[in-house]
Amino acid sequence: MEFIEFFKRSVSPIKPEGKGGVERPARMDDAEAEAFIKNRVNLEEIEKELNKIIPGELFACHGVLDNISRLVVELRERLPLYDSVISDDTSGRIVSLFFRELIKNKRRKDKKPLQTYFILGGHDLSFDAKKNVELFIEDKGQALGKTLLVTEVIDMGEATGILTDTLERHNINFDLAAVSAQPNPRYAPSTSRHLFYGKENNLGMRAFWNQNHFAGVMKVPKSKSSHPSAIRPDPLDDLYDLVMEKAPKAREQLKRAAELLMPLLD
Repeated sequence: MEFIEFFKRSVSPIKPEGKGGVERPARMDDAEAEAFIKNRVNLEEIEKELNKIIPGELFACHGVLDNISRLVVELRERLPLYDSVISDDTSGRIVSLFFRELIKNKRRKDKKPLQTYFILGGHDLSFDAKKNVELFIEDKGQALGKTLLVTEVIDMGEATGILTDTLERHNINFDLAAVSAQPNPRYAPSTSRHLFYGKENNLGMRAFWNQNHFAGVMKVPKSKSSHPSAIRPDPLDDLYDLVMEKAPKAREQLKRAAELLMPLLD
């Protein structure tokens, strides 16, 4: 299947080709999606509400709720089914926690457990870190169940392709959620096969990229770990103090965003 056909909007189901492919619905028509969202939530009012918690950043970054709400609509039938959420850390952490909250809210009555894992992404990881990401996924294997991999933006797709290739190699049943993306033939086939995205712009990056003081974690250069490192007190750096101030607000805001966008799942 040509990529241009893969991403072309239609009303027919798309069945991706290749290893790990599973049938999934086509992307909703833009006008239909916009009407669906407007009939259920008022994004302007939600943005104002979220601005009260953190003005102008994360989910209150102007316009990013358009992306988030569209992504939620694309995934609305699938969200109750996930067994695991994997965050493409570190920039994907806040969005991953938002989806974890949304999923838990949706299935609060059945109390189905939801596993959450934070693994490092990026093409700049050390050889040992990439190896350990692979070993982590191999070790978890089928215990991951149906999995949602979450990232804030996919541009060239190189870094995301490392993770999606790994998940496919180990036959993990997964979907990939991105706040922003630019679907094109340069993406790894494993990325294209599983991709759900909000909109084609850079708002995911603008809102969530490099926000370590909100996420509370960071990548450590040359680290061998498959996971990010918590930001700890450092007498030569005030980042930890900033985390203590900002991270709780980020959690409060993402939880409120999940609460206010729940009508999109009805």
